Amino acid sequence: MKQTTFYYFLITTLVLLTIKPIDSFAEGRAGSYILTGLALSQTGDTLKNQIILMYFKDKVDTLQTDSNGYYKTKINWATACPSGVTPWQSRRATKKYNPKYIFFSFKDIKIKIKNDWKNFLSEDFNKPDSQTKKENLIF
Repeated sequence: MKQTTFYYFLITTLVLLTIKPIDSFAEGRAGSYILTGLALSQTGDTLKNQIILMYFKDKVDTLQTDSNGYYKTKINWATACPSGVTPWQSRRATKKYNPKYIFFSFKDIKIKIKNDWKNFLSEDFNKPDSQTKKENLIF
């Protein structure tokens, strides 16, 4: 009887230790913001109806400017859950998911802008422009 109770306790403990780290991932945060602005050349000409490439998180997206030269894209962000991992591991995972810069290219010209995801952590999502960053791209 004692041996059966011990095995029951051991199996229950192992199951709970396995489930807790899986459950703890739900405590991280995620969201997005809209990056928009005017695309310009070095001479100040508006880049109307042009294709711009955006490099973000090992992905390449094609952005099309409109007839006035404006572009618009959605930037996703997330934070790692602090539960079940060390603070160092949590910061490392968050940093990996949220690159410091967003890269753009137009023809042979490449530029980078800062990813301001931290500024949108506590935004009031009921305000219409609370999730928008306006940044002109000058190529």
